Amino acid sequence: MAPSRRLRAAAPIVVPLAALLLACDDGVGGPSDGTRVRARNTTGVELRNVVLRFPGEERLAAARLPAGATTGHVAVRTAYRYAYVEAEIAGRRTVLQPIDYVGERPLGAGCFTYDLTLTPGGESLGIAARPDPDC
Repeated sequence: MAPSRRLRAAAPIVVPLAALLLACDDGVGGPSDGTRVRARNTTGVELRNVVLRFPGEERLAAARLPAGATTGHVAVRTAYRYAYVEAEIAGRRTVLQPIDYVGERPLGAGCFTYDLTLTPGGESLGIAARPDPDC
């Protein structure tokens, strides 16, 4: 059988299989890993309009996050040890935006809490993920 005939004969199997493989998760920090995140306000002041953004346009949001409060967990496809975060502090919008995640490894499966902090003087936000056994 000629190569072009074999290719045409295999198309009904290969095309759906390729589509299925492309739709599957790559196994790195994906939903099948069960990555769940939440935010905890460790700043000592109330935060308003809090938004954490993750690759792929996923987000965690809270209209109000009092000092010491923690949001509920949300499932995300990929999370790293830091994330984009914005919040209002005493009516002033503050943003921490990562440049990229080059060299970073996804957190992977499990639950994580992002501790939100303020730099000395309260000028900017800080963020750091830690494993969360309370999930």
